[in-house]
Amino acid sequence: MPNRPETVIISHPPRRRRGGQDTRLEHSSYFEQFGLIEKTNFSKGPWNSEPDKVQWIDKASKLHCLIIRADGMGHLCGYVGLPAGHLWHGIGYEDLSREYNLDVHGGLTYSGPFDEIEPELTWWLGFDCAHAGDLSPGIARLSDVDKYRSISFVRKQCRKLARQIFMATRKPQPKPVRLTTPLRPIAIVRTKHAGR
Repeated sequence: MPNRPETVIISHPPRRRRGGQDTRLEHSSYFEQFGLIEKTNFSKGPWNSEPDKVQWIDKASKLHCLIIRADGMGHLCGYVGLPAGHLWHGIGYEDLSREYNLDVHGGLTYSGPFDEIEPELTWWLGFDCAHAGDLSPGIARLSDVDKYRSISFVRKQCRKLARQIFMATRKPQPKPVRLTTPLRPIAIVRTKHAGR
């Protein structure tokens, strides 16, 4: 059995060039992990240089996001973590899919904890990229139209799912009252009572 490559962790956000200036991605607590999956049986493609695991906190929703490469088939799966006490914590993805119109690649396909990542504290909702039309690096290509769903694609889908969850579960804020006409002062009129 071939040895797995050494695991490498990058614990800072990668830089992205914008307007000639290096800037950090919008994520804090970002890390990538390489060498978790044996890729020697995969054909050559973008997956060879991609990490096998990426984890970050979405800036807008403050929810944890996670991408994991499936062992064997090599496709990517994306997850959004719901902390204990969250309105949807502990609810199955089938129930959430029936009740809410969550738009994510292929629909939700997972709900539950990951024992190796904060056991029982986080409830993960996830999707996978192993549907009809998706290319899995560990499986022979079934069609010329199959498309590989990259880390970049799955990251965008995770962000999209996290923000949908945030919008669907946030507490509505009271709207400030706007008066169309200004208030007039109320005059206090004192009257004399008969008997005094």
